Amino acid sequence: MNKLIYFGDPMCSWCYGFAPELKEIISNLPEVEFQLILGGLRPYGKEPIKGMKKFLLKHWVKIQESTGQPFSHDILDHNTFYYDTEPANRAVVTAREMNPAVDLEFYDAVQTAFYGESKNVLERATFEEIADKHDLDKTAYGELFDSKEMKEKTRDSFSYTIEQGVNAFPTLVLETPDRKCLLSRGYQKAAPLLEKINEILSSSS
Repeated sequence: MNKLIYFGDPMCSWCYGFAPELKEIISNLPEVEFQLILGGLRPYGKEPIKGMKKFLLKHWVKIQESTGQPFSHDILDHNTFYYDTEPANRAVVTAREMNPAVDLEFYDAVQTAFYGESKNVLERATFEEIADKHDLDKTAYGELFDSKEMKEKTRDSFSYTIEQGVNAFPTLVLETPDRKCLLSRGYQKAAPLLEKINEILSSSS
């Protein structure tokens, strides 16, 4: 079985920019299994986002110009928000635990909440709202999100990413029955990636 493996973080700005490209790739590969692995960009960070405003604003403007993805900048003026990506990753891990079929949709929704709507993705309530929209029981979701089990599963996902030698997001890997191929480390357009994938699949068949 061929598998497309995506290492990302819902608070990674280039991952957010890559979202439309990833959707195009997946839609063109219906016979290829897809796996999302939560990588952990800046887990457990304590740096206030306000202090990073100048750097992030320049970065986000560049990504919007390059990818067309819309960015809200309001979160950059939040007085108490600090740049910790663990809760956003754990939110997706929790959703997957309740319904594995929604993990990528939930991941996209968390990205949009942060980058497109400046929602506070340190607060459980933000994720409960997304869970409700994905037909997950909001109360059960909130309790599971806060559980030791989900915190450990999220940490394990970060550890696995490091073990695989992945240190940049987004990273895309194609696994065939006989090999693993690194497709991209960082943002790329869908067309050249699809061309590369189809070449690999043709040579493996």
